[in-house]
Amino acid sequence: LLYTLEAGEVGGIFTLERFAPAVQIGGAAKPELRPQTREKRLFHSADFKVDRVDFHPEYQLIACAAIAKDGTANIATMPVNAVHLALATEGDSIDLAPKWIPGFRRAIVFQSAGIGRDGTGQIIEQKHSTIEQLDLDRQEVITLASDPKYDLLSPQMTADGTLYYIRRPYRSLRQRVRFSQILKDFLSIPARLVSAVFAWLNIFTRSHTGKSLLSASPSPHVNRHQMVVLGRLVDVATEMERNSRFGDADSPSLVPRSWELIEQFPHREPKVIGHGVLAFDIGAEGQIVYSNGSAVYGIIPGGVAQRLVVDRPIEQVVLLDLDNHLN
Repeated sequence: LLYTLEAGEVGGIFTLERFAPAVQIGGAAKPELRPQTREKRLFHSADFKVDRVDFHPEYQLIACAAIAKDGTANIATMPVNAVHLALATEGDSIDLAPKWIPGFRRAIVFQSAGIGRDGTGQIIEQKHSTIEQLDLDRQEVITLASDPKYDLLSPQMTADGTLYYIRRPYRSLRQRVRFSQILKDFLSIPARLVSAVFAWLNIFTRSHTGKSLLSASPSPHVNRHQMVVLGRLVDVATEMERNSRFGDADSPSLVPRSWELIEQFPHREPKVIGHGVLAFDIGAEGQIVYSNGSAVYGIIPGGVAQRLVVDRPIEQVVLLDLDNHLN
């Protein structure tokens, strides 16, 4: 098992192996019946965080996203027996979700979005995410898919060149404020001022008398129905209510239905194969698993989606290809 771990400001890449140690029984070494685990730290750093690791079995190479403290992220690689990451991309951009292309090529697909900063260096804009291919042998990056109206996320490519990714509507960081929202905020100023004054008086009274102005003061409002999904804040309660009339009523999507799973064959138009998708994985034989956050669905080549598991929240899925069955 290859995974990342964070502890405060320090993050790293670790492996966890299962093995059956040999024990001496009657003069012969025999394995124990119960396997044990062994953890090993491959790399750690306080300079950046590591995200979304992927492993190339032929070349024994690790690919990951290295997220710096200034908000940029670059694709990095490292041999499994090394101790340092080597950056494979650079620039003022957010490069995430690297995935090795199956085969004996040293090539990676990943998502990339350019960013803009103000005079103080703060990020004020992020462009739409595109799908890029990095060829380590040729030292070149080419754009595989791009649409200014959409973010294209979490790409994977099969050995025959078929590209899969999540497509969602692009949202600028500097959205125009509608007049109706300005009017609504202006009309709510008196109520907000009264609320602020009451809150201050309530704190003052409690500090001197130990009692609140009201016998049952309301607790601070905390929105427990929001979560960050693929870098965007989503009100999952609202989305579940909207999506409950689509598909399975007991497992509505946690994200908007406009988040689509795309299948794109070489030299063909993109095809939507799933709605309300926040994670997916592709098997060696073309099997597909994806999650809407409330359930996991599976698709075998030429088949239709079937629900496999119901649970929530599900933020990532991995397909285990055992004996050519969907597991």
